[in-house]
Amino acid sequence: YTTLFRSKEAVERLMRDRVDAGPVREGGQDGSSTLSEDAAFHRLFSRMLELKRHSIDPSTRVKLMLEVESVDVLAECAFGLPESLSDSLPVDIRLDAMKALAKLTPETLAAPPLAKALVLRLDDAEGAVREQAVALLHLLEASVLVVYADDFAERLAAEDTAVREACVKYLGKQGEAAPAKLTQHARGVIDRLADGQRAVREAAVMVLTVQLESASLHADAEHVSALLVREVEIFRAPVRKATMLVLEKLTPVALAAQAERVLPMLEDEDDGVREAGVALLGRLEPETLAGYAPKLMSLLVSEQDYTRTAASALMGKVDIQVLARTSPEVASGLLVASLQSQATKKFVAAAPMKAALTVGKAALSFQRMSKEAVEEGDSEKENEGGE
Repeated sequence: YTTLFRSKEAVERLMRDRVDAGPVREGGQDGSSTLSEDAAFHRLFSRMLELKRHSIDPSTRVKLMLEVESVDVLAECAFGLPESLSDSLPVDIRLDAMKALAKLTPETLAAPPLAKALVLRLDDAEGAVREQAVALLHLLEASVLVVYADDFAERLAAEDTAVREACVKYLGKQGEAAPAKLTQHARGVIDRLADGQRAVREAAVMVLTVQLESASLHADAEHVSALLVREVEIFRAPVRKATMLVLEKLTPVALAAQAERVLPMLEDEDDGVREAGVALLGRLEPETLAGYAPKLMSLLVSEQDYTRTAASALMGKVDIQVLARTSPEVASGLLVASLQSQATKKFVAAAPMKAALTVGKAALSFQRMSKEAVEEGDSEKENEGGE
């Protein structure tokens, strides 16, 4: 009822403004003589009636609004605009209504009838109308947009790329005004990491890594890492890279729970995915990373050169003392495999026996170092116990 009443007031205000600017002004130009003539009076009166009809009809009302020069007057008439945005009206009328809305200040647009009308135009069949709605909604404060958070979440999978990107960003603003709202719709934003368009993925990464509360991201970490194993035929590599950018925000302890899904990224055909996988797994706690040594050993003998390179790069991040202490046999085996590869290249013209002796000596030396590291660790524990 309030909306209808304000709409009626807006129509009446528009009509008064147009009558004042037209018939009344024209009638007063020559003093009272013009209105005293029947023909002139009837002509001006007819124009007043025509303006009234045009003000009442949503399809013609917007044309009158575009003629209003005063922003203050237009703001008083603005509540009559939503009716001119109806899907039943021609595209040109809806576009004119959006032009009229663009003249208003953000404070005026924040009023519920107008802001809600903009949200609904995100579904408009005409791309130009949707584009205008996206731009105008970006002008509104987070405290205004929070009312429509659920509406934005419903449009995260919209057909229009610009609408999907905008809705991700609108929800991101809730991180400032209403963090709980963003947390509520976090999974919807996470799903946009798998979007087919780069702009949408980048918007999702920004929201999840900057605007979403850390505790909320950690709570949904499983949902994020699940994207790494989802079958995505197109844009597979970009999706996985975007996903790992988000996983970088996890603490090393929380990341350990998702490491099993990250490890296969070392075998990905895309250079960027493998590099991201190496960097991500390199953030694990030393003991946790050392626990994946057996898997890395198998990757060091992979048929794919790029996989061996990635596994070797990650092995370079393993703390040698931790590895020697926790898995001396695995550590020795990894060294032998690595040295065999190096020796084959270095002594390619030498006798196989020479290469074997070189590897054997290095392996024995490493085993001796491993044993000393273990004994040193035990000695430190005894000293701590004595103290």
